[in-house]
Amino acid sequence: MVNPTNRDSAFYSGIYLDDESSNCFVYGNIIARTRIGVFVKGKNNVIENNIFVDSLPVEGGHIAYAGQLLIAGHSHHYPWFSASDRAQKNIFYRPGTAVNISWTFDQPLPAALRFLERCDYNLYFHNAWDIRFRIEGLAESPLSLTGWQKGTGFDLHSLVGDPLFVDPAHDDYRLRPESPAIKLGFIPIDVQVIVIRPR
Repeated sequence: MVNPTNRDSAFYSGIYLDDESSNCFVYGNIIARTRIGVFVKGKNNVIENNIFVDSLPVEGGHIAYAGQLLIAGHSHHYPWFSASDRAQKNIFYRPGTAVNISWTFDQPLPAALRFLERCDYNLYFHNAWDIRFRIEGLAESPLSLTGWQKGTGFDLHSLVGDPLFVDPAHDDYRLRPESPAIKLGFIPIDVQVIVIRPR
């Protein structure tokens, strides 16, 4: 589990895969209250079976939009480099009402679509608010979940719903047996073997 500082910057992410960071397997993390859950800027990275909770607003910056839980962006040194990342079986959880959950790409379509090879079987929750997907330079952005599915072919099996944590108010993110995330293939994280890491 990663707890945040109060610094207002996109660079204070729970997990930060900077320029050309590739072939990383990000699995089984609980990322709570960071500015961005995980920042991805390479190729062939797999983001799987993680829980992203309550990302805090970020102000300013060309890739910094408020409250997104995950960014997949291009490398500034090699704009063609990022490709074939995968995000699957994750839980994106935002219980508040102030900021939408967003995927963010800092290149317009169609180039943005090469960043992701697969994005599916995720569970999204943002209280009673809509889930939004932002793509830089796209006039229709941010997209609704339906628009994202139709426009990209991603998240066709993903769901929007309460993950049914045991006690999220007290940072207990174990899943109840009836959690919809389990039906999507999410494997419950053994919280006995992870530790809190302050930033």
